[in-house]
Amino acid sequence: MWASNAGLSDRPKLAWCCGYTPEEIIEAAGFWPCRLLEAPYPRLGAGAFLPPDFCSYVAALAEGVLAGAYAEMAGAVIAHSCHPMLHLFHLWQRHRPPSLLQLLEVPRQAGPAAVVFYAANLRRLWQELNARRGHAYSLDDLQEAIALYRETRHLLARLYALQRNDPPPLSGGQLAEVMALAARSSKKLFNAWLKERLPFWEEAARLRRLVLGRPLPGTAAVTGNRTGPRILLSGSILPPGLVAMLEECGATVVADDLCCGARYLGACREEEVAAADADPFTYLAALYLSRVPCPRMREAEDRWEHLVRMVGEYRTDGVVFYSLKFCDFHHYAFPRLRQRLQQSGIPVLRLETEYTPQMSGQWRTRVEAFLESLAGGSGCPAAGRGR
Repeated sequence: MWASNAGLSDRPKLAWCCGYTPEEIIEAAGFWPCRLLEAPYPRLGAGAFLPPDFCSYVAALAEGVLAGAYAEMAGAVIAHSCHPMLHLFHLWQRHRPPSLLQLLEVPRQAGPAAVVFYAANLRRLWQELNARRGHAYSLDDLQEAIALYRETRHLLARLYALQRNDPPPLSGGQLAEVMALAARSSKKLFNAWLKERLPFWEEAARLRRLVLGRPLPGTAAVTGNRTGPRILLSGSILPPGLVAMLEECGATVVADDLCCGARYLGACREEEVAAADADPFTYLAALYLSRVPCPRMREAEDRWEHLVRMVGEYRTDGVVFYSLKFCDFHHYAFPRLRQRLQQSGIPVLRLETEYTPQMSGQWRTRVEAFLESLAGGSGCPAAGRGR
């Protein structure tokens, strides 16, 4: 269901990477938006074009471009959210010239002037995608896409609300897989699939039962009682295997503050922006810029307060902050985050590595020591489980 083009054989896939990319516009222009979250490729050829001190996630995407791994894609919309993404755009443009490539400039603040600027960029993106498809899609199609994605966000918000329970019905790995499916699947199919399963998962949460076995396509069997310290994940995009490693060490990963996780929901703050039927481009610009900010945004300080609130809402015992090696934004952000968490008595562990599926023994040792300190009573007193 997820890997096929069932019902969408006439829709070419268009790749995207950054969470500030409005999928609604790609969808309404007749494309199938697919986020690139695949396992990393070995760093072989991209080193000839990229510096060694370079974001390993973007380097992995560059390797995929050079290897022809995205041949099924009609192209990509690359948000200029950081300098490595600009490098990726130029590399893709040079080595796959027939591709439909669009560079989307994203403002670094969320004020009224930024909304106007971003809305104009989104309108140009809509016009360019329509021209390349050779079909005149209307603003009514865009309104339908907005409504479809609003439903997706609300369904996922219901799912995240379940993780506040003790024990959470889904493991952190299962939750991450659901979010990965949402980012690369047809939203019509995904919404139908999630609506069918949510009542069962909500009943499991009410009865304090766990979703075990293989509830999701492509996931391994899940076992365990999920009684370890409750952990909230924050930081940059996660490498494959990190959540599984944390849970193997005994953590109960209940929630996250990630662009590929909870921030993908946009915090369901549609009611805080102008109505979509007034101007869909202004609506989308305001919606995406008003979501919980990532470190590239000038309003990044708001994210730390949001993170402290999440610790309380999900009754977590500690925070694990992951940063990609050479990701300057997250490197600069962590000292401020650590200071804010320490002010609230919230323990935090930082992990840093390249975007690789291999989890080192040193990581496991540090994670196990952190979890032991939480289990020993040194966790966050304000965010505890209330037992």
